[in-house]
Amino acid sequence: MTHILGILCAPTAEKSVAYGLLRKALRAAEEAGTSSELEILRPDFSIKAVQKKLLDADGLIIATPVHWFNMSVLAKRLIDEVFWDFDNEDYELEGVPLGIIATCNEDGANQAIASIAMPLNHCGLYVPPFGTLIHNIAMPGHGERGWQNEPEAIGRQVAEYALDT
Repeated sequence: MTHILGILCAPTAEKSVAYGLLRKALRAAEEAGTSSELEILRPDFSIKAVQKKLLDADGLIIATPVHWFNMSVLAKRLIDEVFWDFDNEDYELEGVPLGIIATCNEDGANQAIASIAMPLNHCGLYVPPFGTLIHNIAMPGHGERGWQNEPEAIGRQVAEYALDT
């Protein structure tokens, strides 16, 4: 069965806004016909265990709060310590759809999304249309036609593209 991995990169874990949004996205991926799994990164996470889960996934959704106008330190560690190994000639993650959820109180979500998408694109992952979500707590209900307020759309998009591969 097509499998979607959600990775939460929030130091406050289950108490974070990103957690609730990621859960909604993963439920929508399941409703679209995939299985899903939620990996909550802790400061002492196992690099090899996360790499194995990535290799077993057909789609990926990363959720992070914005810290100092960029991704959280856990998201940065995920990219620097987990994904660096996939930047090689084999490109084992090539063709894997990627959804990104960034939550913020003010600004920085665009930078956080770009800082995740660009290195992961170099590893072969791609962001499908409407594959990112910015949840700005200071601006509820803001977004083009509402799609940026709907984490379920991220789950559906990643699932749809994963099912097509």
